[in-house]
Amino acid sequence: MTLAEIKADASFEGFDLVRIGRLSVMPVTEPRWQRILALSDST
Repeated sequence: MTLAEIKADASFEGFDLVRIGRLSVMPVTEPRWQRILALSDST
């Protein structure tokens, strides 16, 4: 999964990774983590 794919997904609006491009470690809420897993399974 690429950063571009995350930025294109509306469920990540306001997510720090989208807003601040230089983050390397950050907390992820359970719903967003599940969305990341779902998107990664579809690629």
